[in-house]
Amino acid sequence: MTILDFTDELQKELRRLLPAGADIRILGQQAHGSIEIFTPADLIYPSFSLAHCYQDHQNGKSAEAIAAGLLRMYCAETLHPFCSAEDFPDQQSFLDALRLYPCSVQTGKRLIRGMPQLSHLGMVFLYTVRPDAFPVLGDAPVTDELLARLRVRESALLPAALTNLQREEAARVMPLSDYLAMIREDGSAGSHPLRFPAAAEKSDYYVLTNTSAYLGASVLLYPGLDRVLLRRFGDFYLLPSSVHELLILPVDKAGNPQRLKTLIRRANAASADDLLVLSDELYACSAEKGLHLCV
Repeated sequence: MTILDFTDELQKELRRLLPAGADIRILGQQAHGSIEIFTPADLIYPSFSLAHCYQDHQNGKSAEAIAAGLLRMYCAETLHPFCSAEDFPDQQSFLDALRLYPCSVQTGKRLIRGMPQLSHLGMVFLYTVRPDAFPVLGDAPVTDELLARLRVRESALLPAALTNLQREEAARVMPLSDYLAMIREDGSAGSHPLRFPAAAEKSDYYVLTNTSAYLGASVLLYPGLDRVLLRRFGDFYLLPSSVHELLILPVDKAGNPQRLKTLIRRANAASADDLLVLSDELYACSAEKGLHLCV
């Protein structure tokens, strides 16, 4: 099957799975192009490499399985604005529905005005909410207007969001090779902007993410996690691979940190999906300084 035939089949499978209001757009030529999924409600939406999807198909994965994997990633990376105070019976139901959304550099430039947010070491995390009655296609961003209507103070958002996330999405650490094998298996390979040579799979990198490996950069905010990681790895560098995960590299295995900074920035600049780029900076964690920005 040619990539053109595969693209047609993939679009048919996606249209079968998506609601009527959703649309699909093909950008660029198939061999170097991407596919976008979006609805009129989306504030942001991801793009997916057609070449990576086609490679998965050539490796034996069906168009149906690839489409299902794309929809899982779409749901994780999409924000919808349609949420009102009437969607919540009371303040507590709103607080129980709060989450944190690791915000890409590009998204931050476009969307953070008028939205409660947390800035941490140059990274931005938006607050989102997931009411029980809300459609499954993504979370809604919390707005100042929504807080005013529900009479919720912004200071109450972070503890509630972290409580919910820690209950539902535990932090997870695994060797990079295991992580890459996992995302290839579930169809999300190629969705992460930081590229590695083949030898990296047998390297000293570890991945820090959450249980589902979606929007896993939020675990960085879990209280006490830095101390747990220091006990396991000693002093380490932290590379912001994407909004879904960060990479851990022990200092004694890293060599020159300038090389790591260059790797991050080159990979982010070459990324086909701006919505996944969490930060262009290199971070470090030590017993003396805790987690900090490398300057």
